[in-house]
Amino acid sequence: EGANDSTSAEDGLVALLALVSAASEVHAELTRRGVPDETAWVSLSDLGQQVHIHRVVHGEFGLSSQTWCAANYTGRLLWLGRLQYTLERDWLGATPEGGYVLSVHIPEAGPLKPESIDESLRLAREIAFPAFADHAPRTAVLHSWLLDAGVLAELSPESNMARFARRFVPIGEPSPGYRDALFFGFHIEPDGDVDLDALPQDTSLQRAIVRRLKAGGVTVSSGVLRNWP
Repeated sequence: EGANDSTSAEDGLVALLALVSAASEVHAELTRRGVPDETAWVSLSDLGQQVHIHRVVHGEFGLSSQTWCAANYTGRLLWLGRLQYTLERDWLGATPEGGYVLSVHIPEAGPLKPESIDESLRLAREIAFPAFADHAPRTAVLHSWLLDAGVLAELSPESNMARFARRFVPIGEPSPGYRDALFFGFHIEPDGDVDLDALPQDTSLQRAIVRRLKAGGVTVSSGVLRNWP
């Protein structure tokens, strides 16, 4: 994941160069906090994923998710196995006392197999909690269009996506997710109406998105991870 900041290609390239030049310093800070050397470099490699997604969406070299990447280069992001985690303030009210949480993100790195999710959560407990001990994150949350109840209802209950979603207890109010569903589901940055019938429907998730967009839309919803830690 990563938000599109709607900036020019020239600005994106300047930001990309700045982030690359700062990578070694961010790596040093992560390892100072106890993050393993390889894990620190993997976490920083999210920048490369964002450049790849920019090319897929826009057909050119660049970086449109500048705000997302710059925030992560403060050392708040850890890429641990199948999932990513960012340290964030608890704006959802997921914990009684407020404070900080680990926000879960789903990079484009293959299926959400239950065993890979279990392993990632184990790594989060072993690496992320100690690394961010000075902010004491209390729980993990997910804020994503992949928690849209309508989309999930279209999927088999035994699908990897549905099983992953059941790990989270819904919280808060949903918000519009039209852009998120198209951007992350089809690598399209919508500019006006999109011909939904022309979208690829190669997977059950893509078919579910199209049906929900036709039936009333997709929302971005939030959830708190069950049984954490």
